[in-house]
Amino acid sequence: MLSTKNLRLIPFPIIKTERFTEHAMQRPEGSSETGLSRFQNKANSFESRPLHFIVSPSCIRERQFLIQKLARSNRWGAHPRTTVPKRRRSEFRSDMRHTGTTPTDQEQPKGTPNETPAPSSESFASFRNLRKLMTVLSLTGAIEASYLTYNKLFSSPGAICSTQGCLDVLSGPFSTFLGVPLTLFGALAYTGFAYLCIWPLAAQEEEAEAQNAEPVIVSAEEVYAVRDAATRPLMLAVSSAMFSFSAYLMSLLTLVVRSLCPYCVLSAVLSTLLFILTAFVGKAVPKLKTAFKIVAASISAASVCAAMSFFLAMPAHLRAQGSDFPQAPPEITMSSDRDAIRTAEKLARKKTRMYGAYWCAHCYDQKQRLGKQAFSRIPYVECDKNGVDSQYKLCREKRIPGYPTWEIGGELYPGEIEISELERLADEAQKK
Repeated sequence: MLSTKNLRLIPFPIIKTERFTEHAMQRPEGSSETGLSRFQNKANSFESRPLHFIVSPSCIRERQFLIQKLARSNRWGAHPRTTVPKRRRSEFRSDMRHTGTTPTDQEQPKGTPNETPAPSSESFASFRNLRKLMTVLSLTGAIEASYLTYNKLFSSPGAICSTQGCLDVLSGPFSTFLGVPLTLFGALAYTGFAYLCIWPLAAQEEEAEAQNAEPVIVSAEEVYAVRDAATRPLMLAVSSAMFSFSAYLMSLLTLVVRSLCPYCVLSAVLSTLLFILTAFVGKAVPKLKTAFKIVAASISAASVCAAMSFFLAMPAHLRAQGSDFPQAPPEITMSSDRDAIRTAEKLARKKTRMYGAYWCAHCYDQKQRLGKQAFSRIPYVECDKNGVDSQYKLCREKRIPGYPTWEIGGELYPGEIEISELERLADEAQKK
Protein backbone atom coordinates (compact mmCIF):
# COMPACT_ATOMS: atom_id res chain seq x y z
CA MET A 1 0.00 0.00 0.00
CA LEU A 2 1.24 3.48 -0.82
CA SER A 3 2.23 5.81 1.96
CA THR A 4 0.51 9.05 2.78
CA LYS A 5 3.57 10.94 1.58
CA ASN A 6 3.34 9.47 -1.91
CA LEU A 7 -0.41 9.93 -2.08
CA ARG A 8 -0.13 13.57 -1.17
CA LEU A 9 1.99 14.24 -4.26
CA ILE A 10 -0.41 12.79 -6.84
CA PRO A 11 -2.63 15.54 -8.26
CA PHE A 12 -5.86 14.14 -9.65
CA PRO A 13 -5.47 15.68 -13.16
CA ILE A 14 -2.14 13.84 -13.49
CA ILE A 15 -3.79 10.52 -12.70
CA LYS A 16 -6.57 11.30 -15.12
CA THR A 17 -4.44 12.45 -18.08
CA GLU A 18 -1.58 9.95 -17.82
CA ARG A 19 -1.74 7.30 -20.50
CA PHE A 20 -2.13 3.80 -19.10
CA THR A 21 -2.50 0.71 -21.26
CA GLU A 22 -4.71 -2.24 -20.71
CA HIS A 23 -1.76 -4.20 -19.28
CA ALA A 24 -0.33 -1.40 -17.16
CA MET A 25 -0.78 -3.33 -13.96
CA GLN A 26 0.79 -6.55 -15.31
CA ARG A 27 4.42 -7.56 -14.80
CA PRO A 28 6.40 -7.35 -18.08
CA GLU A 29 8.52 -10.29 -19.23
CA GLY A 30 12.01 -10.43 -17.77
CA SER A 31 11.25 -7.81 -15.13
CA SER A 32 10.73 -8.19 -11.42
CA GLU A 33 8.93 -4.85 -11.14
CA THR A 34 5.19 -5.15 -10.74
CA GLY A 35 2.65 -2.72 -12.16
CA LEU A 36 1.91 -1.32 -8.71
CA SER A 37 5.59 -0.59 -7.97
CA ARG A 38 5.99 1.10 -11.39
CA PHE A 39 2.91 3.16 -10.54
CA GLN A 40 4.46 4.11 -7.18
CA ASN A 41 7.77 5.08 -8.79
CA LYS A 42 5.93 7.27 -11.28
CA ALA A 43 4.13 8.95 -8.39
CA ASN A 44 7.47 9.74 -6.75
CA SER A 45 8.64 11.45 -9.94
CA PHE A 46 5.85 14.05 -9.76
CA GLU A 47 7.15 15.83 -6.68
CA SER A 48 8.00 18.94 -8.67
CA ARG A 49 4.56 19.17 -10.28
CA PRO A 50 2.14 21.77 -8.79
CA LEU A 51 -0.82 20.54 -6.76
CA HIS A 52 -4.30 21.20 -8.18
CA PHE A 53 -6.20 20.65 -4.97
CA ILE A 54 -5.97 21.60 -1.31
CA VAL A 55 -4.38 18.77 0.66
CA SER A 56 -6.65 17.66 3.47
CA PRO A 57 -7.27 14.39 5.33
CA SER A 58 -10.36 13.73 3.22
CA CYS A 59 -8.38 14.30 -0.02
CA ILE A 60 -5.61 11.95 1.14
CA ARG A 61 -8.11 9.25 2.13
CA GLU A 62 -9.96 9.65 -1.18
CA ARG A 63 -6.82 9.26 -3.25
CA GLN A 64 -5.76 6.29 -1.16
CA PHE A 65 -9.11 4.71 -1.96
CA LEU A 66 -8.53 5.53 -5.65
CA ILE A 67 -5.09 3.93 -5.76
CA GLN A 68 -6.40 0.80 -4.09
CA LYS A 69 -9.13 0.57 -6.71
CA LEU A 70 -6.61 1.01 -9.51
CA ALA A 71 -4.26 -1.58 -8.03
CA ARG A 72 -7.01 -4.21 -7.80
CA SER A 73 -8.46 -3.58 -11.26
CA ASN A 74 -7.18 -5.11 -14.48
CA ARG A 75 -9.63 -3.30 -16.77
CA TRP A 76 -9.23 0.30 -17.87
CA GLY A 77 -11.55 2.54 -19.81
CA ALA A 78 -10.06 4.23 -22.86
CA HIS A 79 -10.49 7.66 -24.45
CA PRO A 80 -9.15 8.75 -27.89
CA ARG A 81 -6.64 11.09 -26.23
CA THR A 82 -6.42 10.01 -22.62
CA THR A 83 -6.91 6.70 -20.88
CA VAL A 84 -8.82 6.92 -17.63
CA PRO A 85 -10.39 4.41 -15.25
CA LYS A 86 -13.90 3.42 -16.14
CA ARG A 87 -15.15 4.87 -12.90
CA ARG A 88 -14.92 8.63 -12.97
CA ARG A 89 -13.71 10.95 -10.24
CA SER A 90 -17.26 11.96 -9.30
CA GLU A 91 -18.22 8.32 -8.72
CA PHE A 92 -15.25 7.69 -6.43
CA ARG A 93 -16.06 10.79 -4.43
CA SER A 94 -19.69 9.67 -4.22
CA ASP A 95 -18.56 6.28 -2.91
CA MET A 96 -16.37 7.94 -0.31
CA ARG A 97 -19.20 10.15 0.88
CA HIS A 98 -21.55 7.23 1.37
CA THR A 99 -19.19 4.76 3.07
CA GLY A 100 -19.30 4.45 6.82
CA THR A 101 -15.54 5.04 7.26
CA THR A 102 -15.13 8.50 5.76
CA PRO A 103 -13.02 10.98 7.70
CA THR A 104 -16.01 13.26 7.99
CA ASP A 105 -17.96 10.60 9.86
CA GLN A 106 -14.98 9.69 12.03
CA GLU A 107 -14.23 13.25 13.01
CA GLN A 108 -17.84 14.28 13.66
CA PRO A 109 -18.71 14.40 17.37
CA LYS A 110 -21.46 12.14 18.62
CA GLY A 111 -24.87 13.68 18.87
CA THR A 112 -24.23 16.14 16.03
CA PRO A 113 -26.79 15.75 13.25
CA ASN A 114 -25.37 14.67 9.90
CA GLU A 115 -25.62 17.06 6.98
CA THR A 116 -27.64 16.00 4.00
CA PRO A 117 -25.35 13.82 1.85
CA ALA A 118 -24.67 14.57 -1.78
CA PRO A 119 -26.77 12.60 -4.25
CA SER A 120 -25.36 9.18 -5.00
CA SER A 121 -24.97 7.58 -8.40
CA GLU A 122 -28.21 5.67 -7.80
CA SER A 123 -30.13 8.90 -7.12
CA PHE A 124 -28.62 10.45 -10.25
CA ALA A 125 -29.86 7.49 -12.31
CA SER A 126 -33.35 7.58 -10.81
CA PHE A 127 -33.70 11.33 -11.29
CA ARG A 128 -32.44 10.95 -14.86
CA ASN A 129 -35.37 8.61 -15.55
CA LEU A 130 -37.72 11.06 -13.84
CA ARG A 131 -36.40 13.80 -16.13
CA LYS A 132 -37.43 11.77 -19.17
CA LEU A 133 -40.93 11.24 -17.77
CA MET A 134 -41.31 14.90 -16.81
CA THR A 135 -40.12 15.93 -20.27
CA VAL A 136 -42.99 14.00 -21.83
CA LEU A 137 -45.52 15.50 -19.39
CA SER A 138 -44.30 19.07 -19.82
CA LEU A 139 -44.21 18.83 -23.62
CA THR A 140 -47.78 17.52 -23.53
CA GLY A 141 -48.83 20.55 -21.49
CA ALA A 142 -46.95 22.89 -23.81
CA ILE A 143 -48.69 21.46 -26.89
CA GLU A 144 -52.11 21.71 -25.26
CA ALA A 145 -51.58 25.31 -24.07
CA SER A 146 -50.18 26.36 -27.46
CA TYR A 147 -53.18 24.85 -29.21
CA LEU A 148 -55.60 26.74 -26.96
CA THR A 149 -53.63 29.97 -27.44
CA TYR A 150 -53.80 29.65 -31.21
CA ASN A 151 -57.55 29.11 -31.15
CA LYS A 152 -57.99 32.01 -28.73
CA LEU A 153 -56.06 34.44 -30.93
CA PHE A 154 -56.75 33.30 -34.48
CA SER A 155 -59.93 31.23 -34.29
CA SER A 156 -62.98 30.75 -32.12
CA PRO A 157 -63.07 28.72 -28.88
CA GLY A 158 -66.32 27.22 -30.09
CA ALA A 159 -64.37 25.31 -32.74
CA ILE A 160 -62.59 23.21 -30.12
CA CYS A 161 -65.00 23.21 -27.17
CA SER A 162 -67.28 20.22 -26.80
CA THR A 163 -68.93 21.54 -23.64
CA GLN A 164 -70.52 24.85 -22.75
CA GLY A 165 -68.27 25.07 -19.71
CA CYS A 166 -65.21 24.95 -21.95
CA LEU A 167 -66.64 27.81 -24.00
CA ASP A 168 -67.45 29.83 -20.88
CA VAL A 169 -63.90 29.45 -19.59
CA LEU A 170 -62.01 30.16 -22.81
CA SER A 171 -64.29 33.07 -23.77
CA GLY A 172 -64.79 34.44 -20.27
CA PRO A 173 -63.20 37.50 -18.68
CA PHE A 174 -60.80 35.39 -16.62
CA SER A 175 -59.17 33.82 -19.67
CA THR A 176 -56.87 36.81 -20.24
CA PHE A 177 -54.46 38.93 -18.20
CA LEU A 178 -53.92 42.48 -19.49
CA GLY A 179 -55.20 41.37 -22.87
CA VAL A 180 -52.84 38.36 -23.09
CA PRO A 181 -54.39 34.86 -22.98
CA LEU A 182 -53.48 32.93 -19.85
CA THR A 183 -52.88 29.89 -22.04
CA LEU A 184 -49.87 31.71 -23.53
CA PHE A 185 -48.28 32.01 -20.10
CA GLY A 186 -49.03 28.33 -19.54
CA ALA A 187 -47.34 27.37 -22.80
CA LEU A 188 -44.23 29.35 -21.85
CA ALA A 189 -44.13 27.76 -18.38
CA TYR A 190 -44.43 24.21 -19.72
CA THR A 191 -41.82 24.90 -22.42
CA GLY A 192 -39.37 26.34 -19.89
CA PHE A 193 -39.83 23.34 -17.60
CA ALA A 194 -39.25 20.97 -20.52
CA TYR A 195 -35.98 22.78 -21.32
CA LEU A 196 -34.81 22.41 -17.72
CA CYS A 197 -35.49 18.67 -17.99
CA ILE A 198 -33.81 18.17 -21.38
CA TRP A 199 -30.69 20.32 -20.94
CA PRO A 200 -28.85 17.94 -18.56
CA LEU A 201 -29.94 14.91 -20.59
CA ALA A 202 -28.22 16.40 -23.64
CA ALA A 203 -24.83 16.57 -21.85
CA GLN A 204 -21.80 15.49 -23.88
CA GLU A 205 -18.11 15.05 -23.17
CA GLU A 206 -16.26 18.37 -23.03
CA GLU A 207 -12.69 19.57 -22.83
CA ALA A 208 -12.01 21.90 -19.92
CA GLU A 209 -9.01 24.21 -19.64
CA ALA A 210 -7.19 23.80 -16.31
CA GLN A 211 -5.04 26.60 -14.94
CA ASN A 212 -1.30 25.92 -15.43
CA ALA A 213 -2.07 22.40 -16.63
CA GLU A 214 -2.95 20.40 -19.69
CA PRO A 215 -6.59 20.35 -20.90
CA VAL A 216 -8.73 17.87 -19.00
CA ILE A 217 -11.41 15.76 -20.60
CA VAL A 218 -14.66 16.16 -18.66
CA SER A 219 -16.92 13.15 -19.12
CA ALA A 220 -20.57 13.39 -20.12
CA GLU A 221 -21.53 12.11 -16.67
CA GLU A 222 -19.67 14.95 -14.99
CA VAL A 223 -21.25 17.52 -17.32
CA TYR A 224 -24.64 16.00 -16.55
CA ALA A 225 -23.94 16.22 -12.80
CA VAL A 226 -23.14 19.94 -13.07
CA ARG A 227 -26.22 20.72 -15.16
CA ASP A 228 -28.39 18.52 -12.97
CA ALA A 229 -27.35 20.39 -9.82
CA ALA A 230 -27.94 23.75 -11.52
CA THR A 231 -31.44 22.96 -12.79
CA ARG A 232 -32.95 21.14 -9.81
CA PRO A 233 -33.84 24.27 -7.78
CA LEU A 234 -35.29 25.93 -10.88
CA MET A 235 -37.41 22.87 -11.63
CA LEU A 236 -38.78 22.91 -8.10
CA ALA A 237 -39.55 26.64 -8.33
CA VAL A 238 -41.31 26.42 -11.71
CA SER A 239 -43.32 23.31 -10.82
CA SER A 240 -44.43 24.90 -7.52
CA ALA A 241 -45.61 28.05 -9.29
CA MET A 242 -47.47 26.05 -11.95
CA PHE A 243 -49.14 23.89 -9.32
CA SER A 244 -50.20 26.94 -7.29
CA PHE A 245 -51.65 28.79 -10.29
CA SER A 246 -53.47 25.65 -11.45
CA ALA A 247 -55.07 25.42 -8.01
CA TYR A 248 -56.29 29.00 -8.42
CA LEU A 249 -57.74 28.25 -11.86
CA MET A 250 -59.53 25.13 -10.60
CA SER A 251 -61.05 27.05 -7.69
CA LEU A 252 -62.15 29.74 -10.15
CA LEU A 253 -63.68 27.05 -12.34
CA THR A 254 -65.56 25.56 -9.39
CA LEU A 255 -66.68 28.63 -7.45
CA VAL A 256 -67.10 31.37 -10.08
CA VAL A 257 -67.57 29.87 -13.54
CA ARG A 258 -69.26 26.73 -12.17
CA SER A 259 -68.67 24.77 -15.35
CA LEU A 260 -66.43 21.89 -16.41
CA CYS A 261 -63.56 22.49 -18.82
CA PRO A 262 -61.68 19.33 -19.93
CA TYR A 263 -58.63 21.31 -21.10
CA CYS A 264 -58.35 23.03 -17.71
CA VAL A 265 -58.60 19.73 -15.85
CA LEU A 266 -55.89 18.16 -18.04
CA SER A 267 -53.56 21.11 -17.45
CA ALA A 268 -54.17 20.95 -13.70
CA VAL A 269 -53.40 17.21 -13.64
CA LEU A 270 -50.16 17.72 -15.59
CA SER A 271 -48.92 20.54 -13.35
CA THR A 272 -49.79 18.56 -10.22
CA LEU A 273 -47.89 15.51 -11.47
CA LEU A 274 -44.84 17.63 -12.29
CA PHE A 275 -44.84 19.14 -8.81
CA ILE A 276 -45.21 15.75 -7.10
CA LEU A 277 -42.45 14.15 -9.19
CA THR A 278 -40.08 17.07 -8.63
CA ALA A 279 -40.67 17.79 -4.96
CA PHE A 280 -41.57 14.41 -3.44
CA VAL A 281 -40.63 11.52 -5.72
CA GLY A 282 -37.35 12.87 -7.10
CA LYS A 283 -36.60 15.22 -4.18
CA ALA A 284 -34.94 17.73 -6.48
CA VAL A 285 -33.65 19.70 -3.49
CA PRO A 286 -32.66 17.17 -0.76
CA LYS A 287 -32.33 19.73 2.04
CA LEU A 288 -35.80 20.18 3.49
CA LYS A 289 -35.22 23.74 4.67
CA THR A 290 -33.95 24.92 1.29
CA ALA A 291 -36.75 23.14 -0.56
CA PHE A 292 -39.34 24.74 1.73
CA LYS A 293 -37.94 28.21 1.03
CA ILE A 294 -38.06 27.67 -2.73
CA VAL A 295 -41.62 26.31 -2.67
CA ALA A 296 -42.84 29.11 -0.38
CA ALA A 297 -41.32 31.82 -2.58
CA SER A 298 -42.78 30.30 -5.77
CA ILE A 299 -46.25 29.87 -4.29
CA SER A 300 -46.19 33.44 -2.97
CA ALA A 301 -45.25 34.83 -6.37
CA ALA A 302 -47.90 32.74 -8.12
CA SER A 303 -50.54 33.83 -5.59
CA VAL A 304 -49.78 37.51 -6.23
CA CYS A 305 -50.09 36.96 -9.99
CA ALA A 306 -53.37 35.07 -9.50
CA ALA A 307 -54.84 37.86 -7.37
CA MET A 308 -53.84 40.49 -9.93
CA SER A 309 -55.29 38.40 -12.73
CA PHE A 310 -58.59 37.95 -10.87
CA PHE A 311 -59.21 41.58 -9.93
CA LEU A 312 -57.98 43.06 -13.21
CA ALA A 313 -60.01 40.62 -15.32
CA MET A 314 -63.27 40.99 -13.42
CA PRO A 315 -65.60 43.49 -15.14
CA ALA A 316 -66.44 46.62 -13.17
CA HIS A 317 -70.18 45.90 -13.03
CA LEU A 318 -69.49 42.44 -11.55
CA ARG A 319 -67.38 43.93 -8.78
CA ALA A 320 -70.24 46.36 -8.05
CA GLN A 321 -72.88 43.61 -7.96
CA GLY A 322 -70.88 41.31 -5.73
CA SER A 323 -71.04 37.53 -5.81
CA ASP A 324 -74.82 37.09 -5.62
CA PHE A 325 -76.51 34.97 -8.30
CA PRO A 326 -78.20 35.33 -10.69
CA GLN A 327 -76.25 38.19 -12.23
CA ALA A 328 -77.69 40.76 -14.62
CA PRO A 329 -75.75 42.33 -17.49
CA PRO A 330 -74.89 46.04 -17.17
CA GLU A 331 -77.42 48.59 -18.35
CA ILE A 332 -77.10 50.20 -21.76
CA THR A 333 -76.33 53.91 -21.43
CA MET A 334 -75.90 55.01 -25.09
CA SER A 335 -78.77 56.37 -27.19
CA SER A 336 -79.54 55.01 -30.65
CA ASP A 337 -79.27 56.96 -33.90
CA ARG A 338 -81.48 56.55 -36.95
CA ASP A 339 -79.19 54.04 -38.67
CA ALA A 340 -79.15 51.82 -35.61
CA ILE A 341 -82.94 51.91 -35.24
CA ARG A 342 -83.45 51.16 -38.95
CA THR A 343 -81.03 48.22 -38.76
CA ALA A 344 -82.71 46.89 -35.61
CA GLU A 345 -86.12 46.94 -37.36
CA LYS A 346 -84.74 44.92 -40.29
CA LEU A 347 -83.14 42.43 -37.91
CA ALA A 348 -86.37 42.06 -35.92
CA ARG A 349 -88.30 41.12 -39.07
CA LYS A 350 -85.89 38.20 -39.62
CA LYS A 351 -86.33 37.01 -36.00
CA THR A 352 -82.75 37.87 -35.15
CA ARG A 353 -81.38 37.05 -31.73
CA MET A 354 -78.13 37.86 -29.97
CA TYR A 355 -76.54 35.28 -27.66
CA GLY A 356 -74.29 36.52 -24.90
CA ALA A 357 -73.29 36.38 -21.25
CA TYR A 358 -73.69 38.89 -18.47
CA TRP A 359 -69.92 39.09 -17.89
CA CYS A 360 -69.00 39.43 -21.57
CA ALA A 361 -67.36 42.79 -22.27
CA HIS A 362 -67.73 42.36 -26.04
CA CYS A 363 -71.45 41.76 -25.62
CA TYR A 364 -71.75 44.99 -23.68
CA ASP A 365 -69.80 46.89 -26.35
CA GLN A 366 -72.13 45.51 -29.03
CA LYS A 367 -75.17 46.68 -27.09
CA GLN A 368 -73.67 50.12 -26.57
CA ARG A 369 -72.92 50.39 -30.29
CA LEU A 370 -76.58 49.80 -31.16
CA GLY A 371 -77.93 51.92 -28.33
CA LYS A 372 -80.70 51.43 -25.80
CA GLN A 373 -83.67 52.12 -28.14
CA ALA A 374 -82.42 49.89 -30.98
CA PHE A 375 -81.34 46.94 -28.88
CA SER A 376 -84.69 46.87 -27.06
CA ARG A 377 -86.21 45.54 -30.35
CA ILE A 378 -83.77 42.61 -30.58
CA PRO A 379 -84.27 39.51 -28.37
CA TYR A 380 -81.27 38.82 -26.12
CA VAL A 381 -80.45 35.26 -24.94
CA GLU A 382 -78.43 34.83 -21.74
CA CYS A 383 -76.20 31.79 -22.08
CA ASP A 384 -74.49 31.73 -18.69
CA LYS A 385 -76.05 29.49 -16.07
CA ASN A 386 -75.65 32.15 -13.42
CA GLY A 387 -77.22 34.97 -15.44
CA VAL A 388 -80.70 36.43 -15.13
CA ASP A 389 -83.27 34.56 -17.30
CA SER A 390 -80.60 32.07 -18.34
CA GLN A 391 -81.28 29.86 -21.38
CA TYR A 392 -78.23 27.71 -20.92
CA LYS A 393 -79.74 24.60 -22.54
CA LEU A 394 -80.77 26.52 -25.67
CA CYS A 395 -77.25 27.81 -26.10
CA ARG A 396 -75.89 24.28 -25.82
CA GLU A 397 -78.36 23.01 -28.39
CA LYS A 398 -77.43 25.81 -30.78
CA ARG A 399 -73.69 25.15 -30.12
CA ILE A 400 -72.94 28.83 -29.73
CA PRO A 401 -69.24 29.28 -30.68
CA GLY A 402 -68.59 32.43 -28.61
CA TYR A 403 -69.98 35.63 -27.19
CA PRO A 404 -71.57 37.60 -28.66
CA THR A 405 -73.11 35.52 -31.45
CA TRP A 406 -75.80 36.78 -33.83
CA GLU A 407 -78.45 34.47 -35.29
CA ILE A 408 -79.73 36.06 -38.51
CA GLY A 409 -81.96 34.06 -40.85
CA GLY A 410 -80.97 30.79 -39.15
CA GLU A 411 -77.22 31.44 -39.56
CA LEU A 412 -74.79 32.08 -36.71
CA TYR A 413 -72.33 34.98 -36.86
CA PRO A 414 -69.93 35.11 -33.86
CA GLY A 415 -68.19 38.27 -32.68
CA GLU A 416 -68.91 42.00 -32.62
CA ILE A 417 -70.37 43.29 -35.87
CA GLU A 418 -70.60 46.86 -37.14
CA ILE A 419 -74.05 48.36 -37.69
CA SER A 420 -73.51 48.64 -41.46
CA GLU A 421 -72.51 44.96 -41.61
CA LEU A 422 -75.57 43.96 -39.58
CA GLU A 423 -77.77 45.83 -42.04
CA ARG A 424 -76.11 44.08 -44.98
CA LEU A 425 -76.63 40.65 -43.36
CA ALA A 426 -80.29 41.51 -42.69
CA ASP A 427 -80.81 42.52 -46.36
CA GLU A 428 -79.20 39.27 -47.58
CA ALA A 429 -81.42 37.23 -45.27
CA GLN A 430 -84.47 39.13 -46.61
CA LYS A 431 -83.64 38.08 -50.19
CA LYS A 432 -83.44 34.38 -49.32
